[in-house]
Amino acid sequence: MPVPIHLVFIDISHNNFDSLPDWICDLPQIDCLRINNNRLTHVPERLFNVQSIRFLCCENNRIKSLPNPSDELNLVSCVLYNNQLTELPVDFLRKCSRLRHLNLSFNRLTSLPAVNTNVEQNQLNTLRMSGNRLDETVVPILMKMKRLRTLDLSRNKLRYFDDSALGSLILLEELNLSSNELTALSSSIFSLPSLQVLKAHSNRIKLIPNLSLSHTLQLVDLSNNELGTCATNIATGTSLSLLDLTCNSALNFTSGTLRKSYKKPLALFDIGDQRHDRVEMGFSETSGIRNKLCIRRVHCGDVFGMIDGSSNYELPRKIQLMLKQSIMSKENDYNLSEILLEVHEMLGEPGERLGATAVLVGTHLEKLTEPVELDEEQYDQIRFAGGFVDEVNGKLR
Repeated sequence: MPVPIHLVFIDISHNNFDSLPDWICDLPQIDCLRINNNRLTHVPERLFNVQSIRFLCCENNRIKSLPNPSDELNLVSCVLYNNQLTELPVDFLRKCSRLRHLNLSFNRLTSLPAVNTNVEQNQLNTLRMSGNRLDETVVPILMKMKRLRTLDLSRNKLRYFDDSALGSLILLEELNLSSNELTALSSSIFSLPSLQVLKAHSNRIKLIPNLSLSHTLQLVDLSNNELGTCATNIATGTSLSLLDLTCNSALNFTSGTLRKSYKKPLALFDIGDQRHDRVEMGFSETSGIRNKLCIRRVHCGDVFGMIDGSSNYELPRKIQLMLKQSIMSKENDYNLSEILLEVHEMLGEPGERLGATAVLVGTHLEKLTEPVELDEEQYDQIRFAGGFVDEVNGKLR
């Protein structure tokens, strides 16, 4: 069969391929290759010799290694998450000077190869490496990626952050250090001039950092750490609007205490052990790359819900208010399906025209066995009859 040399786009995702035909490497015009969600354990040796490929999607396979590129690559986006990679080719980052987006999450990486010695040639904007086995030895390499805007190092083995060169990431907007082994956050993090989102939940952080050092941070998530008792007010920056300190049981102060030292309204979620509802949750709202929140959450009594307006931020807020109003009016006698339909009707034309995705979850406690309660008359009747109530099966004998 002749090679289809004019192919520009190939999508064979969501199949059962365990290997790829070698002729893919002979396609002179191929621009995008989607081979995700298969059973691949390797890719062709000559794949990285194909100069025309700009977009490569290999996620959700079983790839254990990649070929080492011999020439400069034109890759712009490379997605390799959820594979079995233990290392990257030694020249991978050096030969991918045009690479903007790289996703290596959920592999088995313990280190990163060297980047281009000319830091201006390192064009990476987004680097995701969640769910690997990386430690603090990768930090010096990351500091040479000066164009990074999003860096995800969550679910790794970072114990501390060498902040000696952290100031070089002047364009960094989002930093995720969640689910590591950090005991403190470097003050240099809060001096990054473009940082807007900092996620550091599920670590071992003991002290609340001085958030007032940053004038750009909008969202800080420090939930599920080991934050101790806070005797004084937390200082916050001028842009901070969302702060999550959930699941820090030793933390003991109220949101009112926080607001006294800060004039701008601040959303403070579930501080310490102040709430005793049946639903406990972490941080679920983030603006991401948008200026306003397009995802809203509902926590009313025993009902928890989320509304996703996609690119619309007004409709989720409206639905949030309507849901709370409807739930509170029912006084625990409610049907979640009926509530959603009721709110849908209340929205009218905007709901029909724009639409949104919503989910509600109701919680309740139900004992498997009810306690046996006897009044005095019933007790006397049982005693006089020589009977008793068996605690094992609750039957009268």
